[in-house]
Amino acid sequence: MTRPWKTRGAALALLLALTLAYLGASALVEAYADHACDDPQHCTVCRMLHWARQALEGTAAVAASAAAAVCLARAAREEVLSVCRRARGSTLVTLKVKLTD
Repeated sequence: MTRPWKTRGAALALLLALTLAYLGASALVEAYADHACDDPQHCTVCRMLHWARQALEGTAAVAASAAAAVCLARAAREEVLSVCRRARGSTLVTLKVKLTD
């Protein structure tokens, strides 16, 4: 079983990496917004801008899927906990306590 702080640390590390990728790609696209060249196939700046745009699209997709996964995991956890609470209803000890009261 993993510890909660390990899970939180991994989530924060992933969030930090996504944030750095997003900010770096945004800064690159902004810095070269007025770039125009004759041959985009052999231009290094054009290739970097293409990769930066792909990174921006990729980070958005990863962030959306991570948020959906977290929401689904929490919903599943709450469902399991509610089933466990309902299953605990009547045990011999709880029946004995009710009889003595």
